[in-house]
Amino acid sequence: VKKISEALFPKSENESVLASWFFLMKAGYDARVGYGDGLAYLLLPSTKPLFGLPYFSFSGTSNRYYAFSLDADRWRLPRAVTTYEGNYSGATRLFDFSLTMLPRLGSRPVPKKIRFTFGQEIRAISVTVDPNLAGFLRMYPQTPFDVYFNAPVSPAAAHDLVEGLAPLLKGKSEVEAVNILLRFVQTAFKYKTDQEQFGREKPFFADETVFYDGSDCEDRAVLFSFLVKSLTGLPVVGVNYPGHMATAVKFSTEIGGDVVQVGGVTYTICDPTYVFADAGRSMPEFKGKEPRIIAMGTQK
Repeated sequence: VKKISEALFPKSENESVLASWFFLMKAGYDARVGYGDGLAYLLLPSTKPLFGLPYFSFSGTSNRYYAFSLDADRWRLPRAVTTYEGNYSGATRLFDFSLTMLPRLGSRPVPKKIRFTFGQEIRAISVTVDPNLAGFLRMYPQTPFDVYFNAPVSPAAAHDLVEGLAPLLKGKSEVEAVNILLRFVQTAFKYKTDQEQFGREKPFFADETVFYDGSDCEDRAVLFSFLVKSLTGLPVVGVNYPGHMATAVKFSTEIGGDVVQVGGVTYTICDPTYVFADAGRSMPEFKGKEPRIIAMGTQK
């Protein structure tokens, strides 16, 4: 909708915002518009909380209306806006920022070599990345972590990751296979904070972790969880400590080491950021701390 509006009003950001507002209301969405510091902003309600965005409340509804600018400098957001109380008849749909399917943006596939440490060797696999998808995800609002853990991975990247790593796991035990996947995620990407890369908090979807050269702990946890489910079928959850994200895997038998209880079931800590740490090893500063569990799909 925004791209269409920009094509209609290429020289006026405010008019393109107003056009987006009009189209969304006509499509039945409860969109509003605000104005502040000379700029128009879309005000959109969400079924999930969004982070890093100011929001406004209106009488007669409990919805939070989050402010989006949607321009090239969209993260410069208002402290206050002038707006209105009225409702457009029939515009009642809320935005759901759960990413249950990827948009059809017109694929622009680019092969990327990803190098990692396997045993004493440096190995490489080729993974298809898509700048169009990365551009879309870069602008995605920051949502609760369960959205990232449960979002789909693009078919091309998913295929290449599975095909590239499956031969290394052939004939391995559950623990050996998980340790290989740990080593892949631990060593394939440079560690970079969100502030270093974007100047703001920006958790990655799995496709973004593969696309960018740098990532941090929550990004690696999301990608590792996808790999575990796809290549081993073992149940896996996100493990969210204050200031750090790891994962935990449910093995068929208990293997010892650091664990967490998920619904009375033992899951073994697997930290894809703790370089060269095998399953069962937590970073020392988080040993014994109680994390928040992030479920990924239906866990057994």
